[in-house]
Amino acid sequence: RKVQETFEVRKKDDLTGLSMVRINETAGPMPPPLDDPNSDSTQLCVSIQPEPVKKYFPQIVKEAVLQYTSALKAFFSQLLDRQSRKTADVYGYMFLCDFVNFFVILFGFSAFGTQEGDGGVLSYFEENRVPVTFLLMLIIQFFLIVVDRALYLRKNIVGKILFQFFLIIGLHVWMFFVLPATTERSFNATTPPILYYMIKCFYLLFSAYQIRCGYPARILGNFLTKGFTMANFSGFKLFMTVPFLFELRTLMDWIWTDTSMTLFDWLKMEDIFTNVYQLKCMRQLEEDLPAPRGQKKGIMVKYLMGGGMMLGIIFLIWFPLALFAFSNAVGEPNIPYDVSVTLRIGPYEPVYMMSAQE
Repeated sequence: RKVQETFEVRKKDDLTGLSMVRINETAGPMPPPLDDPNSDSTQLCVSIQPEPVKKYFPQIVKEAVLQYTSALKAFFSQLLDRQSRKTADVYGYMFLCDFVNFFVILFGFSAFGTQEGDGGVLSYFEENRVPVTFLLMLIIQFFLIVVDRALYLRKNIVGKILFQFFLIIGLHVWMFFVLPATTERSFNATTPPILYYMIKCFYLLFSAYQIRCGYPARILGNFLTKGFTMANFSGFKLFMTVPFLFELRTLMDWIWTDTSMTLFDWLKMEDIFTNVYQLKCMRQLEEDLPAPRGQKKGIMVKYLMGGGMMLGIIFLIWFPLALFAFSNAVGEPNIPYDVSVTLRIGPYEPVYMMSAQE
């Protein structure tokens, strides 16, 4: 039946402090009087006491925060659950992006600095000066590579998520606010910042995919050693050629990997693995390009391969001496154009001063 949405409140009693409130449940436009004994309305005794709003404000804020952050909490809970995901390993691609960006900063620093078109890093070395900003950018890029490697070895998803948000915010603040303010030119005025940002976006994409899939249980091993082809062998030899890169990787693996081996045992194990991998690549090459056994190598192979390597070593030995010996023929002397001579005795004024120009 239809319920009337009107209430009738009797005046508060002076003795008990209670009021009579009638809730009408009968149909009709006009409810019967409150004192009518035949009325179908419900009568309640209500005590009305005002409460301050600030008493319940913290609870209201808490409930509102829980309500609006429940979806975010469920998202991160699912993201941290390793049971519901198929793991993947894309660290090699992330390292490649950071490695390329290192050289973008190295050879394109003039686009990130205040002086435009000053000759790049070669001019800095020729003038025997290294800008502090240039050194700071290279150190930060190297530090980011080390942190990413540490998170990868420890399989720390929470740290990886925080590192991802830090990179996203820091990259966009630097590229779109700090860089235009310091260089006084727009972000897309030169090519190196655009190239750096594009490669960093690929890195963030691979990093987000790594967070989504999770780290695998077994993550040791160089991504270049997953196969035994000539491409893998050439890439591994290039990796070993870079100064201190193999040593840094080995030390980081030992620091952030749970193991009972000592540092020197770990280094010995890595050295054994390096030699065994190169031998397996050679055996694979022999299977792909078979040659008759017990047959001596031809003269052409010896002179082209062995002779070329011997000439290269001889060139490296004698080229520095030849360069200094024929320096007058290949270089220009740096003749002084201003000379000043000052003669003084103790803290007194100079007794003789001379200056000569070209």
